[in-house]
Amino acid sequence: MHQQRMPGAVLLGSDFKALEGKKTLTGEVRFEHQGRARAGQRNKGIMRLYAEPESGRLLGTEMCAPAGEHMAHLLALAIDRSLTVQDMLRLPFYHPVLEEGLRTALRDLLIDEDLCGSRPRYGRASRTQDRRQENDQRKRPSRDHSPKLTVGRRANDPPD
Repeated sequence: MHQQRMPGAVLLGSDFKALEGKKTLTGEVRFEHQGRARAGQRNKGIMRLYAEPESGRLLGTEMCAPAGEHMAHLLALAIDRSLTVQDMLRLPFYHPVLEEGLRTALRDLLIDEDLCGSRPRYGRASRTQDRRQENDQRKRPSRDHSPKLTVGRRANDPPD
Protein backbone atom coordinates (compact mmCIF):
# COMPACT_ATOMS: atom_id res chain seq x y z
CA MET A 1 0.00 0.00 0.00
CA HIS A 2 1.43 3.35 -1.10
CA GLN A 3 1.24 6.00 1.61
CA GLN A 4 1.38 9.63 0.53
CA ARG A 5 3.41 12.00 2.65
CA MET A 6 1.98 15.43 3.27
CA PRO A 7 4.16 18.47 2.62
CA GLY A 8 5.77 20.05 5.67
CA ALA A 9 4.33 23.40 6.82
CA VAL A 10 6.87 26.00 7.94
CA LEU A 11 6.80 29.60 9.13
CA LEU A 12 10.16 31.30 9.77
CA GLY A 13 11.07 34.89 10.52
CA SER A 14 8.46 37.48 9.58
CA ASP A 15 5.27 36.24 7.99
CA PHE A 16 3.19 38.08 5.39
CA LYS A 17 0.81 39.52 7.97
CA ALA A 18 3.69 41.00 10.02
CA LEU A 19 5.14 42.61 6.88
CA GLU A 20 1.82 44.04 5.68
CA GLY A 21 2.11 47.73 4.88
CA LYS A 22 5.90 47.60 4.59
CA LYS A 23 7.75 47.61 1.29
CA THR A 24 8.76 44.00 0.88
CA LEU A 25 9.86 41.85 -2.02
CA THR A 26 8.11 38.51 -2.38
CA GLY A 27 9.44 35.47 -4.19
CA GLU A 28 7.32 32.41 -4.80
CA VAL A 29 7.60 28.89 -6.14
CA ARG A 30 4.95 26.24 -6.60
CA PHE A 31 6.01 22.60 -6.61
CA GLU A 32 3.45 21.25 -9.11
CA HIS A 33 5.95 21.37 -11.98
CA GLN A 34 9.25 21.08 -10.08
CA GLY A 35 11.17 18.13 -11.53
CA ARG A 36 12.34 16.38 -8.38
CA ALA A 37 8.95 16.80 -6.69
CA ARG A 38 7.23 15.27 -9.73
CA ALA A 39 9.69 12.36 -9.87
CA GLY A 40 9.00 11.59 -6.21
CA GLN A 41 5.25 12.06 -6.71
CA ARG A 42 5.35 14.81 -4.06
CA ASN A 43 4.57 17.74 -6.33
CA LYS A 44 2.18 19.67 -4.12
CA GLY A 45 3.06 22.79 -2.20
CA ILE A 46 4.10 26.42 -2.28
CA MET A 47 6.89 28.52 -0.80
CA ARG A 48 7.01 32.28 -0.37
CA LEU A 49 10.11 34.21 0.64
CA TYR A 50 10.19 37.80 1.89
CA ALA A 51 13.15 40.18 1.62
CA GLU A 52 14.03 43.83 2.20
CA PRO A 53 14.03 45.78 -1.08
CA GLU A 54 16.99 48.00 -0.16
CA SER A 55 19.45 45.35 1.04
CA GLY A 56 18.02 42.06 -0.21
CA ARG A 57 18.22 40.65 3.34
CA LEU A 58 15.88 37.70 3.86
CA LEU A 59 13.11 38.51 6.35
CA GLY A 60 11.03 35.35 6.45
CA THR A 61 9.31 32.49 4.69
CA GLU A 62 6.01 30.68 4.66
CA MET A 63 5.81 27.29 3.01
CA CYS A 64 3.92 24.11 2.74
CA ALA A 65 6.30 22.09 0.64
CA PRO A 66 7.79 18.63 0.20
CA ALA A 67 10.99 18.37 2.27
CA GLY A 68 10.01 21.68 3.84
CA GLU A 69 12.01 20.80 6.96
CA HIS A 70 15.25 20.68 4.94
CA MET A 71 14.66 24.04 3.30
CA ALA A 72 13.51 25.45 6.65
CA HIS A 73 16.89 24.52 8.13
CA LEU A 74 18.72 26.41 5.38
CA LEU A 75 16.44 29.42 5.63
CA ALA A 76 16.63 29.56 9.44
CA LEU A 77 20.41 29.83 9.17
CA ALA A 78 20.12 32.44 6.41
CA ILE A 79 17.67 34.61 8.38
CA ASP A 80 19.68 34.25 11.61
CA ARG A 81 22.89 35.29 9.82
CA SER A 82 21.14 38.17 7.96
CA LEU A 83 22.04 36.69 4.57
CA THR A 84 20.84 38.39 1.41
CA VAL A 85 19.20 36.88 -1.64
CA GLN A 86 22.52 37.18 -3.48
CA ASP A 87 24.35 35.42 -0.62
CA MET A 88 21.91 32.53 -0.83
CA LEU A 89 22.16 32.26 -4.61
CA ARG A 90 25.94 31.91 -4.31
CA LEU A 91 25.42 28.65 -2.39
CA PRO A 92 25.42 25.40 -4.39
CA PHE A 93 22.06 23.94 -5.32
CA TYR A 94 22.65 20.40 -6.46
CA HIS A 95 20.56 18.67 -9.09
CA PRO A 96 18.13 16.91 -8.80
CA VAL A 97 16.94 17.99 -5.33
CA LEU A 98 13.79 19.58 -3.96
CA GLU A 99 15.89 22.51 -2.72
CA GLU A 100 16.04 23.69 -6.34
CA GLY A 101 12.59 25.09 -5.56
CA LEU A 102 14.23 27.35 -2.98
CA ARG A 103 16.60 28.62 -5.67
CA THR A 104 13.61 29.34 -7.93
CA ALA A 105 11.93 31.40 -5.17
CA LEU A 106 15.20 33.27 -4.54
CA ARG A 107 15.50 34.08 -8.24
CA ASP A 108 11.91 35.29 -8.21
CA LEU A 109 12.96 37.84 -5.57
CA LEU A 110 15.52 39.33 -7.90
CA ILE A 111 14.35 42.15 -10.10
CA ASP A 112 17.65 42.65 -11.83
CA GLU A 113 21.23 41.76 -10.96
CA ASP A 114 21.54 44.15 -8.03
CA LEU A 115 18.07 43.41 -6.56
CA CYS A 116 16.65 46.93 -6.89
CA GLY A 117 19.49 48.99 -8.29
CA SER A 118 18.92 52.69 -8.47
CA ARG A 119 15.27 52.31 -9.47
CA PRO A 120 13.37 50.31 -6.81
CA ARG A 121 10.38 48.36 -8.03
CA TYR A 122 8.22 46.41 -5.66
CA GLY A 123 6.08 43.34 -6.12
CA ARG A 124 5.43 40.95 -8.96
CA ALA A 125 2.79 43.10 -10.70
CA SER A 126 5.12 46.08 -11.11
CA ARG A 127 7.91 43.79 -12.32
CA THR A 128 5.65 42.42 -15.03
CA GLN A 129 4.58 45.92 -16.03
CA ASP A 130 8.22 47.10 -16.18
CA ARG A 131 9.17 44.13 -18.38
CA ARG A 132 6.30 44.90 -20.76
CA GLN A 133 7.41 48.52 -21.02
CA GLU A 134 11.01 47.45 -21.70
CA ASN A 135 9.82 45.05 -24.41
CA ASP A 136 7.69 47.77 -26.02
CA GLN A 137 10.70 50.10 -26.10
CA ARG A 138 12.80 47.42 -27.80
CA LYS A 139 10.27 46.93 -30.60
CA ARG A 140 11.35 48.62 -33.77
CA PRO A 141 9.02 49.81 -36.46
CA SER A 142 8.51 47.14 -39.08
CA ARG A 143 10.31 47.64 -42.34
CA ASP A 144 8.45 47.30 -45.56
CA HIS A 145 10.48 44.95 -47.76
CA SER A 146 8.12 45.01 -50.71
CA PRO A 147 9.57 46.27 -54.02
CA LYS A 148 9.17 50.01 -54.53
CA LEU A 149 7.73 51.40 -57.72
CA THR A 150 9.36 54.54 -59.00
CA VAL A 151 8.43 56.53 -62.04
CA GLY A 152 11.14 56.93 -64.67
CA ARG A 153 13.61 54.36 -63.30
CA ARG A 154 13.78 50.82 -62.04
CA ALA A 155 13.69 49.98 -58.34
CA ASN A 156 17.28 48.57 -58.42
CA ASP A 157 18.85 51.67 -60.02
CA PRO A 158 21.11 53.67 -57.71
CA PRO A 159 19.74 57.03 -56.58
CA ASP A 160 20.96 60.19 -58.39
